[in-house]
Formats: sequence, C-alpha cells, structure tokens
Amino acid sequence: MEPGSREEKNSLAMLDHLAGMGGYQLRPPSYYTVENVRLLELCFGDKERLKELPAAALQDELHAYLFIQAAPLPAVARAVRGYRAARAKMEREAAFTDFICDHVEPFLATLTPDIRAELAEQLTGFDEIEAARVDASPPPGGKTERHDPNS
Repeated sequence: MEPGSREEKNSLAMLDHLAGMGGYQLRPPSYYTVENVRLLELCFGDKERLKELPAAALQDELHAYLFIQAAPLPAVARAVRGYRAARAKMEREAAFTDFICDHVEPFLATLTPDIRAELAEQLTGFDEIEAARVDASPPPGGKTERHDPNS
C-alpha cells in the first residue's frame, strides 16, 4: 500500500471508525451467517421450530448466534469445524452442548455485563436473518439443452 494513497486513507478511516465504536458490534447477517447457522443446525429462519424450543435451548441458540456474529472470525471457523467433526461422531444434542461449553461460554465469559447488554440490544433486529436468506446451491452445470429448432 502506497503512503498517502486512497487505499491507505480508506483503511485508516476504517480503523478510526472501529476504534471509536468502543464495544463489540454484531456483524450484519450475510452468506457467512446463513452457512454457519446451517452448519450448526440452528433453528433460525424456521419460526415454527423456534416457537417449539424450551427456554434454555432458545437461550443456547441465541448465544450461539451471538458467538457467530461477534466473536473473531478465526475462532468461529475453528469452532464450527470442531462442531461438524463432533457431529459426525455423536448426536446433535451432545455435539451442540460441547460446542456451547467449549467455545460459546468461554467467549461470553470475556464480555462485561455492559457489552452483553449492548449485544442483546443489537439482537432485537433479529428478523434480519430471515431477510438475509441466501440460496447456497451451486450454479447450474456446464451443459444446457439446446433448443429444438423443429418445435
């Protein structure tokens, strides 16, 4: 990056903006969010399943979402990979409990009550995940049928 370049100015402005935020900020819902929700087999996006969850399970799902959206990305990626490896060996409930105990709760323990309240307030815009649904199917294959000129 060249000194005095536009790229450098933009990067420094972003750093100033991030430093001025003061606390944690939830990342906006994105393809990354949707894929992690899918990989962790969370109920978000399925309002009927959410209504059926007991209060403790709903709290675990909210904490998992909070972890996905606020924790450092490398930590989230390692945790999700670990969950998928555990899921291959055990039932979902056991793997999810391990995920919560090993990754989510230690992350939450690093947050002060003020930051937790701030993040909980940011979660009130939770319906955004429904609007952020992304179709994760691969693009269509290379071969296409040719139009029959006789039809």
